[in-house]
Amino acid sequence: MNESVLVTGANGVIGPFLTAALARNDYHVMALTRTDRHGSSEIQGDLEQPESYSLPGEVRAVVHAAPIWLLKANLAQWHAAGLARLIVFSSSSSATKTHSPSGRERGLAEKLLASERHCRTFCDRHDIACTIFSPTLIYGYGRDRNISRIAGWIRKYGFFPIAGKGRGKRQPVHTDDLVAACLAVMHAKSTHGKSYFLSGGETLSYREMVERIFVGLGVRPHIIRVPVAMYRIVLQFANRLHFSREVDPAMADRMEQDLCFDHSNASTDFGYTPSRFLIDPVRDLPGAG
Repeated sequence: MNESVLVTGANGVIGPFLTAALARNDYHVMALTRTDRHGSSEIQGDLEQPESYSLPGEVRAVVHAAPIWLLKANLAQWHAAGLARLIVFSSSSSATKTHSPSGRERGLAEKLLASERHCRTFCDRHDIACTIFSPTLIYGYGRDRNISRIAGWIRKYGFFPIAGKGRGKRQPVHTDDLVAACLAVMHAKSTHGKSYFLSGGETLSYREMVERIFVGLGVRPHIIRVPVAMYRIVLQFANRLHFSREVDPAMADRMEQDLCFDHSNASTDFGYTPSRFLIDPVRDLPGAG
């Protein structure tokens, strides 16, 4: 039988493409999902309730693409099933939001960091080979909550507002590059016990990123500059009106902040070579083409 790999977050931004890629590379994939997709190798269960699922025998490898803080409740069960290799997706927000003016964002950063610490401690104690990935701004196939939302706003309103000059640097990373990284480290001993920031292959200002989305949609860029303080006020009202759980006034400040990370250690250790931003708009932007 081919090597078995349990994938969590199989219905998320990365999960569907990860499970397909693993299967193409002759792994026997077991996808853990909360909702039944009627797949032949799926396990229905909730990571927040480990007792809600059981594993069909030995599990030597797990790729955790669900929120990292869900690991803690499940590691013991996986260890009992024979876990020897663990690849975890965290987030670069653990670094970028540590000193955010938003208490909610600082709380998220601490939650990510605490989860990473627990994961490393558990794996060290039980001799589990662990690799942690912290991607930057993820996009791809219209499933993300960042680039796709900007594209949706542009299609609906024909313009996009940015705070200040939108000079903050970004490195959007495509889902396919994250999947490729996962496959590359599966048997790479040089990555055991290490953590990597996975950034995209191109660095752009926030404004340049938005302009690229306009072009990808086939729409002439129409960007409106709003003073940062005013942008914060608008987001604050949107937050109070519960327009979105993810709207936070601190988002205005970040449009002027650089959120960049060096991925050279990933390139050295396992040949990580991410693509440039939005090379296939029809594939990645809802409504393009």
